[in-house]
Amino acid sequence: MKETQIAERRALALAVPPDILLQRDTFRDHHDELKKRLLTDGFLALLLVDVSEINEVERAYGSSKYEDLMDMVRKVVAEFKGDQLRSNDLVTLNEKAGDIFLIFLGPRKENEHLLAEDIEKIGERVDAELSRRIRQTVFAILRKRPEVYVGTSLVLQNPLIRGERLVKRAIDEAHQAARLNVQRRHLRNKQELQRIILERNITTVFQPIWDLDKKIPHGFEALCRGPANTEFRSPAALFDVARKADLLFELDHLCRRKALESAGGRAKLSKDYKLFINTLPFSIRDPRFQGKDLIDLFDGISLAPEQIVLEVTESDAIDNFPLFVNAMKDFMDLRCLVAIDDMGAGYSGLDKIVHLRPNYVKLDMGLVRDIHTSFVKQQLVQTFKTLADKIDAKLIAEGIEQPEELEVVRKLGVNFIQGNLLAKPSQAFQTTPSFRL
Repeated sequence: MKETQIAERRALALAVPPDILLQRDTFRDHHDELKKRLLTDGFLALLLVDVSEINEVERAYGSSKYEDLMDMVRKVVAEFKGDQLRSNDLVTLNEKAGDIFLIFLGPRKENEHLLAEDIEKIGERVDAELSRRIRQTVFAILRKRPEVYVGTSLVLQNPLIRGERLVKRAIDEAHQAARLNVQRRHLRNKQELQRIILERNITTVFQPIWDLDKKIPHGFEALCRGPANTEFRSPAALFDVARKADLLFELDHLCRRKALESAGGRAKLSKDYKLFINTLPFSIRDPRFQGKDLIDLFDGISLAPEQIVLEVTESDAIDNFPLFVNAMKDFMDLRCLVAIDDMGAGYSGLDKIVHLRPNYVKLDMGLVRDIHTSFVKQQLVQTFKTLADKIDAKLIAEGIEQPEELEVVRKLGVNFIQGNLLAKPSQAFQTTPSFRL
């Protein structure tokens, strides 16, 4: 483990109460106490928090990264103590190495019963905070947002039923409630996304891609944004909901159309610049984006086909390669250009990329991030630079946020860069960098 990783874990450990960080008790270890609570309080209230979807991190990146995430979850649970949770609430796990928290809630006040609606309100607050914290962190690793399942249940004391069975009933009912809550959330999100699409409530911002030799923009990437001050603001949230709601085609079409309209509208992209537009392979088959309709669209917004660069991620291009190649032929015939995005994100389809011969190759942000501290990343970028040169493609380093990163990629021969260090996404076409090139 690197020193930086060790330091991060130590800092995290110091921020979390030891009794929570080391929490490994299962509910079975507390059966006697739970049965006593049933007799004393007359009920058993349960808050279930299921974060099992993050175990994909362990399979992909190892146990160390997974434990870091679980420590973060325990930290969030610990922060609920004294707020949503009380000192007499019992925090347990489903198994010794489990990723399902079973939090048995005691009375909020002396001689006061907890009602189902009280528990649900606590669950809603815990769900909102956990989902926000976990999704942000895990998305940075897996490029998708995990579901956090939160459910509640309430069982009453029944002298005819064994305490262990009542505990099991509480757990089973909380699981059912958690699944139902997620289904309801999916339905609400789908309905909201449908409204956004129908109302075309998407805005486009542009981030420049800089030519280091000329010290001017080579082009601009169009990035979509959802309604301001909503959970749909970020493109990650939009497309995550679209994937689950089977609305990817509709959302992708809208984002692509709005990008073209914005670039050809009041902002008016100069003929000197390229317009990079993200798209999905199957969306390229959209009949509204082919043949005469496509030519008419370009004419209507006064953009030349050779200005348009269609970006597809490496994974999408490889996973849908035959479809992608066939779909791209029409665009290439019109002189549109092609960019492979997120190169080096973990896929190994270099032979297919070579066969496709894209005009641009954009490095995955993970390769660029802190590249000045990693010899391995520098070697990988050199490899992709060699590949790009052989297929006559321009290599773009995306996600430049530190001067040191800029210095290293420049030394490695990467002549095109993009990132917040130089210019943040904006509705205007920025032609002056924020940092000296």
